[in-house]
Amino acid sequence: ALGVGAAMNKWRPDLEPNPIRSTTLGLLVAAPLAYVVMGICWPWGVINPLNPLLAIHEFTNFPWKGWLLFDGQMMPAINLPRDYLLTFLLYQLPEHTLVGLVLAAIAAGAVCLRKGMTVFAERRTLQYLILLQAAVVPVIAFVCLRPTVYNGMRHFLFVVPPLVIFAAIGWDALIQAAMMRWRPSGLMLGGVMSALLLWQLARMIY
Repeated sequence: ALGVGAAMNKWRPDLEPNPIRSTTLGLLVAAPLAYVVMGICWPWGVINPLNPLLAIHEFTNFPWKGWLLFDGQMMPAINLPRDYLLTFLLYQLPEHTLVGLVLAAIAAGAVCLRKGMTVFAERRTLQYLILLQAAVVPVIAFVCLRPTVYNGMRHFLFVVPPLVIFAAIGWDALIQAAMMRWRPSGLMLGGVMSALLLWQLARMIY
């Protein structure tokens, strides 16, 4: 993401402050805090600096030879189809989250058409790209590497928060666009969104 931003910033030298410098600084400031949080939640990960890399290798090749029910068939956990994780995301994410992701994709396309490639030089776009990588790269890694997994998408729950954030961005873009055209329509959409959230909350409780 930073590489794309650095290349596109050559087309937008008027941007101040430099988004690459400020975004990089923000990531560097966040890194020590992230490491501390990891150490509190996962002490083994900080006993040896190489342990996180060792864990990635071990989890990718975890020797669990159990069987899972998927698509009406029992399948070995070490040889699941490439669409296993994508299917679970499609069926287990709330419907309004899936709609929000579609809205976010449409909004992103509209912005790119309006601003062109120079939009990738903006700081907000860099932040979106970093967040997008947090959601998409693990899924792509699963499709390519097909690691051992079990209990559905349990090992990939960390991709859900960034996906939900993008869904919220999509709904916000729709509501803002509706408010600009006809304010009552935006208020109605906000009411629909609130009802959907309450419905999901009720499902989680009961």
